[in-house]
Amino acid sequence: MLSYGIVAVIPIAISFITYFYTSQVMRDRAIEANTMLLTQVKLEIDGRIDEIHRMFDQISVNPEIRTVTAAKQNGRTPRPILVVRTIGELSRLRLLNSFIDDIFIYYPQTDTVFTGVAPMNFDLFYRLNLNSIYGPDALREMLSGSYFRYSSPVYTLDGTYIFFMHDYILPGFVPTEATIIISVREEVIRASLENITIPGESMAQITDGSGRLISAVLPTDSPPRENYENYHIISMPSALIDWEYTLFIPNHIFYEHATMVQLQTIIALLLSVVICSIAMYFFAKMNYSPVKALLEAHSDAQLSLYRNEQILKSRALSRILKGHDDMEDAQKLYNLALPGEYYCVILFLINESEMNLELSQFAVLNIFSDLAAPHFPLETCEIDEFAIAILSYPNTEDEYLEKCEEIAYTVLSQVKEHFDMDIIVAIGGAKEKDLRASFLEAMEAAEYRNTLGEREVIHYSDIKKTGQEKNAGLSQKVIDYVAEHYNNSNVNVSSIGETFDLTPAYLSKLFKEQTGEGLLSYLNAVRVDAAKKLLQEGKSVNEVAAMVGFTNSGTMIRIFKKIVGITPGQIRNED
Repeated sequence: MLSYGIVAVIPIAISFITYFYTSQVMRDRAIEANTMLLTQVKLEIDGRIDEIHRMFDQISVNPEIRTVTAAKQNGRTPRPILVVRTIGELSRLRLLNSFIDDIFIYYPQTDTVFTGVAPMNFDLFYRLNLNSIYGPDALREMLSGSYFRYSSPVYTLDGTYIFFMHDYILPGFVPTEATIIISVREEVIRASLENITIPGESMAQITDGSGRLISAVLPTDSPPRENYENYHIISMPSALIDWEYTLFIPNHIFYEHATMVQLQTIIALLLSVVICSIAMYFFAKMNYSPVKALLEAHSDAQLSLYRNEQILKSRALSRILKGHDDMEDAQKLYNLALPGEYYCVILFLINESEMNLELSQFAVLNIFSDLAAPHFPLETCEIDEFAIAILSYPNTEDEYLEKCEEIAYTVLSQVKEHFDMDIIVAIGGAKEKDLRASFLEAMEAAEYRNTLGEREVIHYSDIKKTGQEKNAGLSQKVIDYVAEHYNNSNVNVSSIGETFDLTPAYLSKLFKEQTGEGLLSYLNAVRVDAAKKLLQEGKSVNEVAAMVGFTNSGTMIRIFKKIVGITPGQIRNED
């Protein structure tokens, strides 16, 4: 009890210490998270401002705009073609950046404005675009100033705009009285701030170096400045312009979350004390039993021995199936549970599984053993990609085969449902005292499963019966196919096998069983017979070789002489 008590006190003591630091940790993490959010907003808006600054540079180096500005500076009227190009360039730049609302150049000397639509006098431009609450004269005076990447809010009847202004400098650093203005709607900037605020709770704002408000997200009942002590304030300056980004987070948000976590911690501590006390009592009582400890140690040794026996049995069965050992000797040596007179081998081939092969085979064999053990004596093992079950029958009655297939289908459905596994089951015939013969039949069933179509459980008897039915007229079909296509040089045993959806070796075997002649020999004989007729008509050897499907005349001469006994030229000369 004392030992368990000491062990239990350590984590409980650590939990108490953690409890007292919960509030501060929660606060620090919340501040870090909100600082990261504000930093992201700052980087996003600064990135947009950097694009605006680069746009100032693009406008300043544009040759058409330079020429127009120089003409305006000297009191001359720029050529119309340059005016059109300047308007087009301003329109293009505005369309390239969805962040900005408009781009225009103001020339105080002529009181004109160039926009992406048309040049016009300032009064007309003011009525069409701005309608500032300050009036045209105040706005005209502001635009006539000297600026270097300067920004200012402009309040209009249509909403608030942020004007970014920059003096136009001609080549050679010659200053002009022209001002480049890029306007951005304040609501576009405010949208970025809304992403980091809690509606009705936290606040965010952007101010410039003069303390003017550029953009803000405020609750309807925003507090006066003297009440900001109820907020945690996070502030950081812009890296490109004299703006400052500020986030106001109410203090109660920190403490609400901290209080909830503290309450949960206290409940968890109380539960820990109760559970640890109960566990200490039961574990101490249970372990104070020397006799039981000895029995458990003995059971562990028995389990280890059982596992070793299973490994030896699996290896012995593998050697028997491969023909290396005798069944009777292995049964005596390893005490195999196969008392019947007949043996049947079942192969499980895992096609697809989310688990590795070893674990998949283990799962399949365990499910099959659980289902089959009440009906058959059985043993299991693994050979390469196959999981193998060996059943023992007292006789060869059909009821055992039917029960075996029924269990196989049950295994299929269970592994699909529980393990998402795709397997094929191949069943050998029941063989008297001959385990290897049943194994070879199961292997053959697995090998030729494609001849039976999409089958998941295949018995060797299905191959013999279905194969005989399916291939009864196969030789005649092949003969007809050869008669029609022998003159195609691409026709060979492999291509004919593909045509009839059979492997070349299996097709040749079936053809010879039904006709007594190999498929390749038959194909060559058909081509040679056709060649004889064409040679007797006086055609050349090269022509005949191409007409009857030989790849070249040399191949035809060699096969022709082998079958007929003389060369094609001799046949032609006889005529």
